[in-house]
Amino acid sequence: MKRFWEALKDCPLYFQALVKVAFYTGMRKGEILSLRWKDIDWKNKKIMIAKTKNNERRIIPTNGEVYKTLLSLGRHIRSEYIFVNPKTGKPYVDFKKSWRSLLKRTQIEDFRFHDLRHNFASYLVMSGVDIRTVQELLGHKSLRMTERYLHLAPEHLKNAVENLQKVVTNWTHPVKNKMVKNS
Repeated sequence: MKRFWEALKDCPLYFQALVKVAFYTGMRKGEILSLRWKDIDWKNKKIMIAKTKNNERRIIPTNGEVYKTLLSLGRHIRSEYIFVNPKTGKPYVDFKKSWRSLLKRTQIEDFRFHDLRHNFASYLVMSGVDIRTVQELLGHKSLRMTERYLHLAPEHLKNAVENLQKVVTNWTHPVKNKMVKNS
């Protein structure tokens, strides 16, 4: 991911913004490309998605990076959409060329744009966010679907097992309290 983020810096601003919004919100490609300026609640730092894959309204909280990224794009005078071609004012419908170029520079294979949504879920769980919260953020109806999105890093799994050992060690070898005498 470090190579990925470094290479992203050399991409066009609109594409950097697309990727950041996907990674930091877990939104689907179609949701991002259909975003309009009126869908952003700037005061409360939220994105309102009126029509999702399962036809339900979804409110997505944003962090400072998403907020800053969207502000940096600026509004096109001829479009209500956020991600538009600056020459035509028409919304982007795809960005395959930019995506392939980014992956080529990073030498990453078999990584789809939708995998950013999986990364969103996985990194949230690895940072301690409970799976029910991740389910809500992704807009999944079932926990089973959310579980399909989780891909925990081997290092995270190793740390989890080592943490268990620490707990058991504390049970079997409690630290003795040393008392200090007042002189």
